[in-house]
Amino acid sequence: MRDSQKAKTIFVIITTKCNLRCTYCYERGKAKATASVATMKERLAAELADANFDGFDVVFHGGEPFSAFEVLKELSEWVWKEYPNRDIRCLITTNGTLLTDESRRWLEENHNKLLVTLSLDGGRETHNKNRCNSFDLIDFAFFRRHWPESRVKMTIGPESLGKMFDDIQEIMALGFRVNPTLAMEVDWNMEEAPDVFSRELEKLVQYYIDHPEMEPCPMLSLTPALLAYPERIPHNKACGAGTNVVAYDVAGNKYPCHSFISDFAIPYNAQEEERLFCRLHSEDGLSLSPKCKDCLIFPHCEPCYGMNQSRRGDMGSFDPAVCVFNKIKVKAAASMYGRMLLDGRGYYPLRNLDEQQKHDVIQGIMNVQNLL
Repeated sequence: MRDSQKAKTIFVIITTKCNLRCTYCYERGKAKATASVATMKERLAAELADANFDGFDVVFHGGEPFSAFEVLKELSEWVWKEYPNRDIRCLITTNGTLLTDESRRWLEENHNKLLVTLSLDGGRETHNKNRCNSFDLIDFAFFRRHWPESRVKMTIGPESLGKMFDDIQEIMALGFRVNPTLAMEVDWNMEEAPDVFSRELEKLVQYYIDHPEMEPCPMLSLTPALLAYPERIPHNKACGAGTNVVAYDVAGNKYPCHSFISDFAIPYNAQEEERLFCRLHSEDGLSLSPKCKDCLIFPHCEPCYGMNQSRRGDMGSFDPAVCVFNKIKVKAAASMYGRMLLDGRGYYPLRNLDEQQKHDVIQGIMNVQNLL
């Protein structure tokens, strides 16, 4: 597995065009713009010359990347040709609806050089509600065949929250692993959504209790061991934005990550972006999010600095719903780990843990029960 601290992620927004209008889409001010290949080659060349990193992930982003397939193809092939001895992965997230005979052939020929992630929000009913009736436009077998280990990106919005568990099951029945995430910056009904989310997570916990061989999805793979000693909790940043993550918009302007470009209508401000880069380089996570002081779940927190900045003008000003949902996830994960330890059936998350690690898991569970 790649060491994230020694690898740099470079988001390249090759187009703002998209053929769908997802109900929860966080991107605003979209215009039908496509990146200049020459400009992006210059930006990538500068980034790939960074000797501070052993490897690079080049993430082609949109819009929908395959609405600019020729740009995607040319940039990928240029990277492979110019940097044959560098550890570089090319990654693409796609809605899967725009594949042509040409793009299919290209993907098949280069599938071992690419990591392609499919966006899929559940079964036919949920996916069609969220993503413009596009379920039957996706060739699931194609993605399953070429990238069997890639987790599909499942986004859960307010309307589909009550079907979260069933939709996860439907995705798994299609033969995919799943990475479920809650939609960001949407209008959650916080009088009802927390209880609904808790109930859906309990169903998911029970599923993993009943299937010891299964690896829990990332939503529940939050080890309580990190919460064993609150006085030692590190104040690391939630992500590598601005340090080992950078992003370029379609015009080639540089940002700390792609989430800082969520509103394409906002003019680029080089001075402001430089200020943000400086803060992200020099400050720890608690300095960026001072409201999180003394919070037990800090190691599992997921504030999106880019979304906070672009929506509220402050990297530390997060949507309060994020805090509520994160605590619910940590409680559910602690419950799952506790039940697995008591059951003792050789559960996937507990494999290869030594006695000290098990002790830390137990202590973390106790802290969650007592302090949350």
